[in-house]
Amino acid sequence: MHQNGSRWILPPGAFRIVLALLVVVTHSLPLKLGPGAVFVFFMLSGYWIDVMWHREYRHCAAPWRVFMVSRLWRLLPVYILSLVIYVVVCRLISQPLLPALASPFAKLHFYFSNLFILGLVQLPPANRIVYPAWSLDIELQFYVIAPFIIALATAKKSSAYMLVLAAIAIGFAGEYLLHYEGLSAFRGIMPMYLMFFLIGFGAARYGWQPSDRTAKLSLLAGAGFFLSMIAFHQTRALFIWGPFVTPIQYYSPAANFLLALLLAPYAMATVRVNAKTRGGLVAVTDRHLSNLTYDVYLLHASIITGFNYLMLGTPRLKQLPFVPVAYLLILLLSWVVYRYYDQPIDQKRRDYVKAATLRRPVAAVPQNNGEAGAGFTGRLS
Repeated sequence: MHQNGSRWILPPGAFRIVLALLVVVTHSLPLKLGPGAVFVFFMLSGYWIDVMWHREYRHCAAPWRVFMVSRLWRLLPVYILSLVIYVVVCRLISQPLLPALASPFAKLHFYFSNLFILGLVQLPPANRIVYPAWSLDIELQFYVIAPFIIALATAKKSSAYMLVLAAIAIGFAGEYLLHYEGLSAFRGIMPMYLMFFLIGFGAARYGWQPSDRTAKLSLLAGAGFFLSMIAFHQTRALFIWGPFVTPIQYYSPAANFLLALLLAPYAMATVRVNAKTRGGLVAVTDRHLSNLTYDVYLLHASIITGFNYLMLGTPRLKQLPFVPVAYLLILLLSWVVYRYYDQPIDQKRRDYVKAATLRRPVAAVPQNNGEAGAGFTGRLS
């Protein structure tokens, strides 16, 4: 691939915002592409964690501690604000928030996980207040083991260790694909999704740079798979809600799993695109889009919940003209939060990491534009 990628390969920030908007669409229209977008986010997260670990965290006196503090600092402020906004919206529309909890442990789990993210994926979907945040729990679990994976990848027998780790990931992926029923897989643990993190991690570690041709074939394969599934009545429910409900709908996340794997080369091509070469304005815009992704991902839940309340009883077709208004409100709210809340807090986080760095690295491994962040969680550095 050319150093800066073809013009049709999106820069990192633009690609992330597209993924976030796919999640928004999934929660507002009868289109089921959200899980696939999240799985691709996991790949990007694995890539940037390895890059930033070598660029920044390994040069700190206590790298694991600084890494975890930085990650929690990045995740929690926006998450807590999105939680507060969601609760306010639910109060305004008189939507109940507290489920019936049978035991003290269930109550503790409910309140702890909804406040601090960890354990959200083990809650029933109806008990997750900010419902898109289940994926943040998976991210946190990966953050905990990421330094261990990096240590294995740099050990003397790294090839053997990584092969074992890949075999474990493939085993869990097979379990996900073959025995998936309903939403039960979302109550699983991070190893269910480890394959995606390792794809991104491996791309960074071993310098996988998909060619323009490979990236294009990846995009065409993903689009072809999606279109072929919705073209037939028997498989349409994998990606579209509707009156054609069939048992195959329960395998929609598994279909999204396969879709994300098909898109892996394209996703790894975007991280190599240097937006700076496309003009100063493009570079600045792409950096903002990258950082804005996390806000859009979390804050859209409040707007969509309010939108669904206002549209209650309105036929789907009659809702369509109002959907763009909801999307504009999501982008507006996300930008305000990003500009006046998220950005200042994140600047303090970056200052913390910079202050904890003992020495600046001579060269970053691997080379990349360094503008974008891990998954949908903003810049790592």
